[in-house]
Amino acid sequence: MQWLANLKLRSKLALAFGVVLLLMVAMAVTSLTGDRYATAQYEAAMERMEDVQFQIQMETQHVKWALDLSQSLLTGNEFTGELDHTQCNFGQWYYDFQESEAYEMASPEFRRAFDRLEQPHYNLHASAHAITGAVRDGNDGEAEATYSRQTLAHLETMEQGLQRMQELLTAESEAMSEAARGAQFRAAGIMLGTSGVAILAGVLMAILLAGYLVRAIDALRARAVEMADGDLRGEPLPVRGCDEIGVATDAFNTMEQDMQSLVRQVVDSGEQVASATDQLAAVAEQTRNGVARQKDETDQVATAMNEMSATVAEVASNTQSAADAAGAGDQAATEANATTRQTAEAVDRLSSEIHSSSDAVREVAEKSEEIGQILNMIQEITEQTNLLALNAAIEAARAGEAGRGFAVVADEVRVLAGRTHESTERIGSIITGLQKGVKNAVGAMETNENSARSVVEEVHGVRDRLEQLSQSIRTIDEMTTQIASAAEEQSTVSEEINRNVQNISTVADESFSASSQVATASEQLSRLASELRQRVERFRV
Repeated sequence: MQWLANLKLRSKLALAFGVVLLLMVAMAVTSLTGDRYATAQYEAAMERMEDVQFQIQMETQHVKWALDLSQSLLTGNEFTGELDHTQCNFGQWYYDFQESEAYEMASPEFRRAFDRLEQPHYNLHASAHAITGAVRDGNDGEAEATYSRQTLAHLETMEQGLQRMQELLTAESEAMSEAARGAQFRAAGIMLGTSGVAILAGVLMAILLAGYLVRAIDALRARAVEMADGDLRGEPLPVRGCDEIGVATDAFNTMEQDMQSLVRQVVDSGEQVASATDQLAAVAEQTRNGVARQKDETDQVATAMNEMSATVAEVASNTQSAADAAGAGDQAATEANATTRQTAEAVDRLSSEIHSSSDAVREVAEKSEEIGQILNMIQEITEQTNLLALNAAIEAARAGEAGRGFAVVADEVRVLAGRTHESTERIGSIITGLQKGVKNAVGAMETNENSARSVVEEVHGVRDRLEQLSQSIRTIDEMTTQIASAAEEQSTVSEEINRNVQNISTVADESFSASSQVATASEQLSRLASELRQRVERFRV
C-alpha cells in the first residue's frame, strides 16, 4: 500500500469521495436498470392484456357475424357479411400478426394455438359462402343444414381456439407482471445493499484517513513541544509517504536538524567571540602605539612633499616656455607649407595648360595633314576632270558643227580645272609651311612641358620636406605639452599627497581615540558573549 501513502492529501480525499460516489453511481444504475426492466415487463403484460381484449372483441364480432348469417336464413334477406376469410377484421389482423416480429417472439405454445385458428376460420367463411350459394339457388333446407352442421361447429372450434389463446396470453401477462414485481424487489434489494456498502466504505475511509492525519499531526505536535522545551536530541520523525503530511514531516525534520546545527554554531561562535575579545584588547594597545609612530613619520613626509611641490612648479614653468617656442615654430612652418602648396598648385595648373596647348597644336597638325590629304584628292579630281574635258573636246571636234557647243563647254571645264589645280597647289604650299610651323611649335611645347614637370616635382619635394618639418615641430609641441601637463599633474598630486598626509595625521589622532573605544567595546563584547553562552545552554543537542 506504499502507493496509497505516496498520494497527495488532496488525492486521498478525492479517492475516498470517489469510491463513495462510484458506489452511489452503481446504486443509481442498478436501480435505473431494474426500473426499466420492470417497466418493460409491465408494458409487455399490458400488451398481452390488450391482445386478450382484442381477441374477445374478434370472438364477439364472429358471433355477431354468425347471428347475422342465421338471421338472413330466417328472414330470407341477403347476407351482407364478409365472406372472404382474409378481408374480415379478424382475417386482416391474423395474417398481419403472422408476418410480424411479435409472432416470431411469441412462445412456441402460443404460435401452435395461433396456427390452429387458420383452418377453422377458413372453414367458417367457406360454410357461409356455401349457405349464400344455396340460398340463391333456393335450397333453404341445404343452407340451414350447412349452418347447423358446419357453421356452428367451425364457430365453436374458433371460440375454443380463441379461449385457448386468451388463457395463454393471460398466463404470460401474469408471468410478466410477476417478473416485473420480482425485478422491482431485486432492484430494491441491490439498491439497499449498494447503499449499505457505500455508507460502510465512506465510514471506513473517513476512519482510516482521520486516523492517519491525527497520528501524523500528534507526532508533529509532540516533537514541537519537546523542541519548545529546549530538547533537540530526538530522532527524526518517520516519513511514511510523499503526501502533504510526509512533506511537512520531512520539512520539520530538516528544520530540527538546522536548529541543532545552528545552536552548535552559536555555542562555538560564543567561545570564539570570547577568545577574540581578548585578542582585540591586545590589538587595540598595539594600535595605539603604532598610531603614535605613524604620526611622527607622517610629519616627515609632509616636509618632503612641500619641497617636491616647489621643484615640480619650476619644471612646469620651464616646460611651458619650451612649448610656447615650439608653437611659434609650428606656426611659421605651417605658413611656409601653405605658401609652397599654393606655388605647387600654380605650377600644376601651368603644366596642365602647357599640356593642353600641346594637345591643341598636335590636333592642328593632324587637321593640316587631313587638309593635305583632301587637297591631294582635289588635285587628282582636277586632273581627271582635265582629261575628261580634253576627251570631250576631241569628241566634239570629231562631231563637227553638231559638237561645237559641247566643245565650248569642254574648253570652259578644262579652264576651270586648270584654275582649280593652281589653287590647290598654292593651298598645298601654304599647308606645307603651316605643318612645318606646327611641328616646331609642338617641339617647343614638349620642351616647356618637360621643364614644367621638373619644376612641379621640385616644388612637391619642398612641400613634403616642409610638411615633415611641421610634423616634427608639432611632435615636439605635443611632447612639451605632455611634459607640462605631467608636471602640473605631478604638482597637483604632490599637493593632494600633502593634504592626504595631513589627513593621515588627523586620522592617526582619531585612530588613537578609536583604539581606546575599541578596548571598551571589547569588554562589552566579552560580557555579551557570556550572556549568549548562558542562553544557549538551555538547549540540549
